[in-house]
Amino acid sequence: MYQNHDFSQSVGAVEYEFRSAERLSIPLDAELRLADGTEHSIRLRDISSMGFMMECPVVVPIGSRVELLLPAIGDLKAEVRWELAGWVGCKL
Repeated sequence: MYQNHDFSQSVGAVEYEFRSAERLSIPLDAELRLADGTEHSIRLRDISSMGFMMECPVVVPIGSRVELLLPAIGDLKAEVRWELAGWVGCKL
């Protein structure tokens, strides 16, 4: 279900934004709660103090409010900033 993807060719399809926070590459299965309360299994790909990138099996519209459910850390509220073919970037 989850595949590796090279985003170097996809930059033109998403809004570029300067990232000053160091990202931690962390392939981790997790849950995502949407604003309507539904939960979906996702694969977290990286995370920083400012946001995260994930693979998600459902379309989550840009601007949506979501919660990343991480049992060992807690729930992180975020906003979807971009979506591209099942890959989603969120800002914390």
